[in-house]
Amino acid sequence: MDKQFLSESYIKESLYRTENLIKEISLSSVYISSVIKASEILVNTINDGRLILLAGNGGSAAQSQHFA
Repeated sequence: MDKQFLSESYIKESLYRTENLIKEISLSSVYISSVIKASEILVNTINDGRLILLAGNGGSAAQSQHFA
């Protein structure tokens, strides 16, 4: 098998898994309610004038920056 075929297969499989995961979590009432609750906590914290501290090391630091 050539590299192009392996790369194309890998990308297609990865996209397929991602699509299925998005479908699964979009139908999960537990996931949706957890996101809503977390959002409410963050909004209330900011509205109360309190701080939200973010930290990370390496990839986690980049995620913290994106979140901020």
